Amino acid sequence: MYPRGPVTARLIFALALFAAMCFPARSSAQVPDAAMKLTASEAKRTIEKLLLEVDRGNRNNSGMADYFRELEPLQNVQVTMTSFSYLDKGKKDSGFSYKAYSATRTFTYRDLKYVGVKKCASKFFCLSPQITADHTDPKLTWSTTEQAQRFADALNRLIYESSPEKALTAEKELADFPAVADAWHKAGSVLELPESVRRLNTLAESYLKEKDFDQAIKKYEEGVKLYPTWPAGHFNAALLMGELGLYSDAIRHMKEYLLLVPNAPDAKPAQDKISFWEDKMRAQ
Repeated sequence: MYPRGPVTARLIFALALFAAMCFPARSSAQVPDAAMKLTASEAKRTIEKLLLEVDRGNRNNSGMADYFRELEPLQNVQVTMTSFSYLDKGKKDSGFSYKAYSATRTFTYRDLKYVGVKKCASKFFCLSPQITADHTDPKLTWSTTEQAQRFADALNRLIYESSPEKALTAEKELADFPAVADAWHKAGSVLELPESVRRLNTLAESYLKEKDFDQAIKKYEEGVKLYPTWPAGHFNAALLMGELGLYSDAIRHMKEYLLLVPNAPDAKPAQDKISFWEDKMRAQ
């Protein structure tokens, strides 16, 4: 399935492709495996949904007897690719009586550690370690361990997305890619997709028709991992990721596309997309 051409060029390309497939850049971050099964956009939607499912019925929510009462459901939930926030309202023990309070809690993923789940009261499950800004703040609790675990997995995915390890991994992948592209060019730039990648492309197109962009991204990503010199796979993944606000990965895939086909008719618009996504990242 490799490009036809001089034996030496074909050998160089085969070795470069093998290295890209079998020795991808690895992160030192101990991100839980379950988190990496989600796309970042899936994680974002999961966090938003489960914040609205937080069970506020536990009067001892803070872990301090009767410290809080009449906790209201979380309001004004806002989730982005860099942080999440919500409005916390209820009544808090002031020493002599319970006084109403209202506070916006904001958490930035890059400031958080990876979390697990624990039982924190007789019938409630929460995160471990807790992510409250202050130890007296009400904990995020759910009535089932499944809810708490799904939230933890989604949160860990976005913590990884904002981590220095993720940035270093992306830089390493991009730094290694010119050698793969150069070997492909020297071997004739012939595109012969393996049947497995062709099937992934068909699946991605089917998911696109259903507007299931997360699954389409997954299939394109699987395809370029199997066959890194697939220009359309990089290009399509980049466009979808850009639409979903996954700017770092969108930029990387579009740069890899341009390394493969620098003289493509859409090279200038592709470069303009990169500039736009870089500007969006700076604004985050």
